[in-house]
Amino acid sequence: MTITANTSYDPTSHILVVNAREPLLWILQEQRTAFTENPHRPHPLPKRGDELFLYATGTALGSRKEAGRLIGNATAVGDVINLADPVQFDGTAYSQGLDLRIHGVAPRAKGVIMAGLKDHLEIISNKVNWGPALRSATVALPRRDADLIRRDLQPLLESPESVIDQYRAGQEALELPVV
Repeated sequence: MTITANTSYDPTSHILVVNAREPLLWILQEQRTAFTENPHRPHPLPKRGDELFLYATGTALGSRKEAGRLIGNATAVGDVINLADPVQFDGTAYSQGLDLRIHGVAPRAKGVIMAGLKDHLEIISNKVNWGPALRSATVALPRRDADLIRRDLQPLLESPESVIDQYRAGQEALELPVV
């Protein structure tokens, strides 16, 4: 599966940070994502044509001890809209939505481990305490970082339909390395 950026909209690339299992499954199944309304957001939200790399934290993958991974690639197929019926996860209302076209997802234990990539990314200035760099719902990427992520993630991707059951099964189905 080949990742290509959609150049018809002069795209920007982002990391979409997913912090919990339920939203991760919803994103993969529905090919949508949602955001809370936040006027003080540190990074701009994606817009139509933008490229998104799906980053699942260890908690989203099933365990706080599991390494966070870049697991997929998608394109925003529209702009962020206000939802008439906000999506609810763990008591939080997500009132803004974005439709996605997910191009590929890595099998459950095969994503790019962020800890191994962090030293090479411009968006992570503090290489020792790098977690805060990914505390926003989205993180805009410079072209060099997007190219590096794309290069490492592309060989791991399969069709979303072929791997989603692995994410549904969670940690029970696989023994994953702990970082």
